[in-house]
Amino acid sequence: MIYTDWKLVKDDAGRLHSAKPLHCFSIHHWLVNTVQLSPFFKDIVLTTGSWNFAIWKEGVMDGPIIESPRFEKWCTAGCWSLSRPAVFFIGKEDGSIEVWNLLENTNEPAQVHPLFTNAKITCIKPWTASRHPDDIVPMVLTSATQELFGCRADEDVTGESPYKLLKKDDIIRDFKTRAKASDFNPVKQIVLDYPEDELLLVFDRDLIYGQRFYLVLTPEAKERILNVGRLICRLYRTLPKNMSTQYTPRELSSEEADNILQSDSMKDFLKSVTARMLYALQQEGIMNVFFDDWKALGTAAKVDWSGKDFKGLKHYQAFSDQHYTKDKKISSVNWHPTIYGVIAVALTVKRQEQESTTFGSEDSLILFYSFSDPSNAQLLLECPDDIFAFEFCPSDPNIIVGGCKNGQVVLWDISAHVAHLQGTQPVKKVSVYTDTYDLDSKKENKTPAVPYCAVSGIDSSHKAPITDVHWLPSTFEVHRAEGQRGWKENIK
Repeated sequence: MIYTDWKLVKDDAGRLHSAKPLHCFSIHHWLVNTVQLSPFFKDIVLTTGSWNFAIWKEGVMDGPIIESPRFEKWCTAGCWSLSRPAVFFIGKEDGSIEVWNLLENTNEPAQVHPLFTNAKITCIKPWTASRHPDDIVPMVLTSATQELFGCRADEDVTGESPYKLLKKDDIIRDFKTRAKASDFNPVKQIVLDYPEDELLLVFDRDLIYGQRFYLVLTPEAKERILNVGRLICRLYRTLPKNMSTQYTPRELSSEEADNILQSDSMKDFLKSVTARMLYALQQEGIMNVFFDDWKALGTAAKVDWSGKDFKGLKHYQAFSDQHYTKDKKISSVNWHPTIYGVIAVALTVKRQEQESTTFGSEDSLILFYSFSDPSNAQLLLECPDDIFAFEFCPSDPNIIVGGCKNGQVVLWDISAHVAHLQGTQPVKKVSVYTDTYDLDSKKENKTPAVPYCAVSGIDSSHKAPITDVHWLPSTFEVHRAEGQRGWKENIK
């Protein structure tokens, strides 16, 4: 490989001659049969000869930037790809052509095509179509058009899956919307005269016809091109399979399947997962995990009482009782686990937190409200002090536990008032200004009040306010005698 400037210069006698070579490299050990500039980079050169090839860069005087290893067969021809800058072709003396892709591997070819068995490749020249076939037309599609029709290059359509069927009505709608700005305007009449409902668009990644896409103009050409794609898919199915990959399921005989289904291990497994499976099916029935509830909130404009559009969140229901909630704040809220539309709230007095050891406070309550009558409390739970947290028992919703500000733990039993909360015992409502919370009164129309059925002693309770309570799972037990705790087996 010789690098020089062949510009002719005059010597002192006025004779023209060329300068001596600036650099000379002996990379190929015999005849150099290819010296070709890259069609994309004018300072990159491909050379082939003897048992190897080399790639050079103008200005790099240390030798080639890439030199292949020595091959068993001579390199007799070489050529750059006209569509992909990193791809070139090498012809061998055994009649094969190698396709090299520098972006994938520089030590071995990406593909090898044995074309002849008794002849060598002496010249390689990429085929360039002087014109495209009559039944297709190259298309220039902007990124906006690709996004609109779902045919984004190398995303929606790729070299492996280059076909996209476009609805004729969508293209006509694009004519009406963007008029002459439509990328399909040059073929407008062809589209209008097309006899079928869908046209075939093909992604031309290698720019065979000069553009990234081409539109198929006839149904016959569409069917021909799609059939070629199906043939390629069928050929791929005949490729060798990976021996470490299982392609077909292992099948059991009827006797083996019956033995597994009747086995104790299978029964134990089904018994252990039944509850979780039923819970999963229940969740699937009541909600759609693929639906974004937050994204759907407030999407439609609503009109408020003033007649203006309101796109924010609006409250659905408000519960208020002037007799019990005045000058109070809510410290905890819980829905009743089994009675629909019933909610329980714990109320505390709006005052600064102080140390409190007083037993029995008339101001501390837990109120039950119902959607059927949101302005009146349905049930009252007496509390020895302000309640900061309470929870319904998971196995028996009639039992409620609460944590007080003074550290005590309180229990209530509302089983006697379930019918009242369910609305099966109608109660005559009174004015909100009537003093209905009177534990000593015998009036029939007062709100039922439930005293606590158990409370921890102050001396053995927490020394600070209880801010959270939880029921232990049903598989957990505490041994009263020694204070040991552990997990119980087979507890229902």
